[in-house]
Amino acid sequence: MISAYRKLARIYSLPAAGALLAAGFFMAAVSAQADVAAAAVPGTGPGAEAIQQGRTLFAQAGCAACHRLKDANATGVSGPALDGNAGLNRDLVIERVTYGQLDMPGFAGLLTDEEIAAIATYVVAASAT
Repeated sequence: MISAYRKLARIYSLPAAGALLAAGFFMAAVSAQADVAAAAVPGTGPGAEAIQQGRTLFAQAGCAACHRLKDANATGVSGPALDGNAGLNRDLVIERVTYGQLDMPGFAGLLTDEEIAAIATYVVAASAT
């Protein structure tokens, strides 16, 4: 996990120690958000495990800092709102999370393909509610 923070530090040109300190502070705040959001998206049926994993990863990866998503108590303002976004589909979310676009960094190499797919499953499910 520390190596992931170092990669992010290079992306954003922050000193590694500062990035680790900021990441630790941010992770504590995001963890609390994830706990509050845990019951909002149905947790039964096909894909429930992927949705729960995606919810957790959405919080851990810092998605809430930029995006708005009610289920995750995410109130970011620099990225697009995800709630009710009719243009979202799983393939698009996988592509954006993997490669990024504009100000959003890609997470290829920081997250596995399976983790990115879980985030996509969660975002699509949560944005539709």
